[in-house]
Amino acid sequence: MLKAINNCTELQTIDTYVHAKLLGFKDVFEMYENMMIRGHLHKIKVPTLNISAEDDQIFTSSSLPIDEVVAQSNSSVLL
Repeated sequence: MLKAINNCTELQTIDTYVHAKLLGFKDVFEMYENMMIRGHLHKIKVPTLNISAEDDQIFTSSSLPIDEVVAQSNSSVLL
């Protein structure tokens, strides 16, 4: 596994060889699907402030479920 990590040049490759396996997912795509916040914001019961940067290279602002955040009375987003 260490050799695979040393050869990684992209985050998805690290997720494939390390994170997905360590977390028990069958592959990186199952991990991504299960770790997405989209569709789960309604489950948050405590007031939550979501902070992100417009120039974030990993989580782009287009990937944020702004419409879902706005629809929740206990959730806000700072972009």
